[in-house]
Amino acid sequence: MRKLSTTEVAQKLGLNQGNLQRLIREKRIPFPPLVSVGRLKIRLWSAQDVKRAEKVLNERRSKRRKKT
Repeated sequence: MRKLSTTEVAQKLGLNQGNLQRLIREKRIPFPPLVSVGRLKIRLWSAQDVKRAEKVLNERRSKRRKKT
């Protein structure tokens, strides 16, 4: 499987890119390391990376639902 960009992962997880970037910055979800591509540094997400992030998000969502 090909690697996904952070924008593609955000769409797959049902988030906008800004929210996903915030969760990464706050270290609330697992994320892949930065990779240098020329002068750019980007995150390339594997299917396993996406599954781990999705699992954490689902756990967070279920906890939030239980509180209300």
